[in-house]
Amino acid sequence: MSAVDLQNAIYDAVSAAVAPLPVYDNPTQVADPDNNDAFPFVTVGDATLSEWGDDCKAGFDAQVIIHTWSRAHHTLETKAVQGDIYTGLHRVDLMVGGTPVVLCEEQSRDALRDPDGVTVHGVSRYRVVWTPTP
Repeated sequence: MSAVDLQNAIYDAVSAAVAPLPVYDNPTQVADPDNNDAFPFVTVGDATLSEWGDDCKAGFDAQVIIHTWSRAHHTLETKAVQGDIYTGLHRVDLMVGGTPVVLCEEQSRDALRDPDGVTVHGVSRYRVVWTPTP
């Protein structure tokens, strides 16, 4: 079981939830900061993975952060995309490396104006818990 399995599962679920918006791990930088053609988009990749267990069972507990990026002149676009992500991830039947998750739920969500004064940055935090089968 690896962080790669977790990222693949989250990436697939988020991609399906926000289609046709692009989902990236590391988006290409736009050379022209006034060019809004690439927006909105979503990035997946930030995760903290912790192992837990006892003598009988072991598993993983992950905190996953999903970023939404928009150049709309309001926060509504970001909040709508975050809502789509919520629908695609919160308490859904998710598989990580062939193992069903015990829990996948949103912990928090923010929509913030970036220091550039133009970009709206959405930050959604999810907790994912699973016990791999041997």
